[in-house]
Amino acid sequence: MAAALGALFALTLCAATIPATSSEKEAGAATEEKTAVKEEKAAAKKASEKALTPEERAAETEKKQGREASAELEKQYKLVKDEAVNARVERIGKELAKLANETEVHAHYGSPKIAKFDYVFKVLDDKDVNALSMPGGFVYINKGLLDYVQSDDELAAVIAHEIAHISHHHMQSLLKEQSKLNNQIAVALLAAIVAKGSAGDVGNLMMGAQMVQIARLNGYSRQAEKDADMTAIAYLAMSKSNPVGILTFMERLARDEVARPAIEWGIYQTHPYPAERSRDILDELRKRNVPIDRRAVTTAAMAELKKSENKPDVFEAWVGGAKMFEAAAVDGQSSEDRAKAIVEKLNMLLNSGVSLRDIRRTTDPPAISARGELLLQVTEADASLSAPMTAADILREAYNALYRTLVEQDLQQVY
Repeated sequence: MAAALGALFALTLCAATIPATSSEKEAGAATEEKTAVKEEKAAAKKASEKALTPEERAAETEKKQGREASAELEKQYKLVKDEAVNARVERIGKELAKLANETEVHAHYGSPKIAKFDYVFKVLDDKDVNALSMPGGFVYINKGLLDYVQSDDELAAVIAHEIAHISHHHMQSLLKEQSKLNNQIAVALLAAIVAKGSAGDVGNLMMGAQMVQIARLNGYSRQAEKDADMTAIAYLAMSKSNPVGILTFMERLARDEVARPAIEWGIYQTHPYPAERSRDILDELRKRNVPIDRRAVTTAAMAELKKSENKPDVFEAWVGGAKMFEAAAVDGQSSEDRAKAIVEKLNMLLNSGVSLRDIRRTTDPPAISARGELLLQVTEADASLSAPMTAADILREAYNALYRTLVEQDLQQVY
């Protein structure tokens, strides 16, 4: 036994004293070099972190969170590769992002502290009308939303809303609130356990605490949505885009929601209802004295001047894609001048939000007026031009075309 131990000791000793080969020396040197590089990088990173202000460290955290979340999102969804589509979103987004990086806007929720993020805009190949943002400057727009908006102004409104979530650090605020609530739940549960509550009592307490947490967090989420709407209006007011786009987009969402089965989400409601948001947006636009011209940012019907296809030197007033009135030359005023005057008056009325209650139709004389002012009057010359239609027929056709347009307009704002 002693001899065996002695032999083992001798072998170990010999192994410890055998000179290293040149290849082993090189491998050892390479390992030491790698270790040194790692240590150097770690030290540089630590020194860099020490040099950052608390705000800069927070911004770096947001960027890291956004990169990780975006990578996961892009594993689940296909990106749209169409260059024209991406260029449109990028062009609008970059202008608004520049404003967000340079202009501090009051925050109703979150923090207005500016963090200069390098914003990234991408389009998801998804038919849902939706958009989302990740901390640190990552904005995603669904293809379905691009098909839904009626103008670049409406698209700008959606992008501005998502940028506001990022620039006011809403996700960070929500995470903090969640952390606080988790701590409160833990304390309450610990107290119940220490007080030797029954398993049923502790279970009920846990369920109740979770319900309270959901209600409170969703309340904060609704605050974040309202802040994003208000902040978006501020950005849009400073941009090339028309801020009314956010109103028309939200009104359309509210109208479309009316057509869906009503669901009362209660404490699970994470967003304010579109109708509520529409009213708040309208109030804010009025406070800022923004002219409310919905037709400037949508594809809503307008009045048009058209030349008759089968009657020389005769012009017509059209509205909502339908012929409204065929004008004859009267008292030295040409057909074109009469029809043009009707179209101009009608567009002014439509842009100012005229409604059916503002319209009056009389039979003697056969005429249509709006808000107390004459819009058009059917003359004997008009009846002669449109024979065998009578003056009453012409008046009815004009009124019906206007009626259909105004009903469609009202439906756009049902919420």
